[in-house]
Amino acid sequence: MSSLDTAFYYRPGDHDSELLMLRRHDNGLYDYVVGLITNRMEKSALANMTPGEDFVRAIRPASRGYGYMEKDGRPFNCNVFGEILGPRYGTLMTARYNHFPGEDRFNPIPLRDSNRSTKGIIVIGCPSFATPMLADAWYNQLTTAVQLREYDAMWERETGSVPRAGAKEFVKNTDNPKDPDVEPDCMVLTGPPMYMVPPQGTQSLPTSNTPSEPPASPRNNMKKRRIGSSGESISVKNETQKAPTSSSTGPPTSSISSSGSKTTASSLKVYPSGDQIFVGATYDPRLQLDYGGQGFAQVHARLVQPDFRDVSQRLICPWEFYDKLRPGTLIMANIDISVFIIEGRKIYHANILSLRVLGDSDVPVDKPRPFQTPSVVPSGPSGDSFNNFEIPDFRGNTDETEPDTPLSDSQQPATPATHAQPSRPTTSSGSSSDTIDDTGTSDLQEETFVDLAMLTDDVLTDFDVVDVDSDKQNGSAKGKGKGKGKKTSR
Repeated sequence: MSSLDTAFYYRPGDHDSELLMLRRHDNGLYDYVVGLITNRMEKSALANMTPGEDFVRAIRPASRGYGYMEKDGRPFNCNVFGEILGPRYGTLMTARYNHFPGEDRFNPIPLRDSNRSTKGIIVIGCPSFATPMLADAWYNQLTTAVQLREYDAMWERETGSVPRAGAKEFVKNTDNPKDPDVEPDCMVLTGPPMYMVPPQGTQSLPTSNTPSEPPASPRNNMKKRRIGSSGESISVKNETQKAPTSSSTGPPTSSISSSGSKTTASSLKVYPSGDQIFVGATYDPRLQLDYGGQGFAQVHARLVQPDFRDVSQRLICPWEFYDKLRPGTLIMANIDISVFIIEGRKIYHANILSLRVLGDSDVPVDKPRPFQTPSVVPSGPSGDSFNNFEIPDFRGNTDETEPDTPLSDSQQPATPATHAQPSRPTTSSGSSSDTIDDTGTSDLQEETFVDLAMLTDDVLTDFDVVDVDSDKQNGSAKGKGKGKGKKTSR
């Protein structure tokens, strides 16, 4: 299995490595996490809380849903932990995040500036090779999430507000994600919005990681003069520092290709460092390794730095997610819980307020690349070989014109009496019904037989299923095939 497949299908326990096994040693990482949850965090850990006792429902004005608060009126938030699962189970930390590109891989729906709620999704499960105490703490987290839904359901029955379309919780079972009656084994965490459009970005395309400078004008060109130097300007500290910045560290020029994607004149990327990296900082989206191609049509959007930190408490930049938040990473997140009511269905979100890596992972991953839209090929090698041959003439003399003069009795072929065939009439004398019977019946019967065969249940079923699947994939309302076969003639 390739590294890409290993990461994509990863579930805790799939990767046997010394780094992951070290976590469960005595007085190791797992014992430390258990101590945090049971002793230090107490009621701030989701595993130790009970809905209705430690926190209650809180109506949010001008909102389509509600949230939760502590009984003393403070906003509710809590801490959860777990190990990151692969994208197969819902983790979405690419440059596209949770944006849905549609089902047509040849014409994906691009990510635009208007998609401001694009968020990362992290699915966590019970850590690999967990100790019994850590497994119990993980189980208690899931139990609290299940009790939360029971707490809301009781309130719905009392008030007569049962959602007609059910509920989608933030816990699920990896093998049966759509079955609400199966015991959950993972938790879905929703990150903050990853893109934003600054007010000044609606006028011009940002060309660097710093705010664009105002256009040159007489006012902006004013410089201090040396006293008594007849108008000669002097250099100031800000001027000397600004010159090399604009010439040596500026990003490559960009342009918009015919397909709508942004291209750079050079592969050089200038990454921020030091004081340029802080929570809420905005960056050029193109710094992400898999950003670009037909799936992106953003013009003014900027990439936002979330409060995600590694083991050393250093911020994890978005272009480092693939490495520092790879599957198998043990994390702890501070979350709050929101409930949205959309078309009669309740949707629960566990929103990440901040995240910290507790243990690194060595699950192999590949460096991400921009998605390449597959090209449409009219026919492959099999199509060429199917069309590039001619059928030789195997008919012999069967198409030779019969002589007008009837054969004599001595020239007639001798045939057994039991298989005697009537000779074809050579004159127009005789009834028209005889002529039809002799010349057209066999062809007409064969045409009818072929047409009926094409209308059998098996053929109609297969043909309609293909059309329905195709309609779903293309997202267009195409008419189903009638299933009629073409008539063949001899």
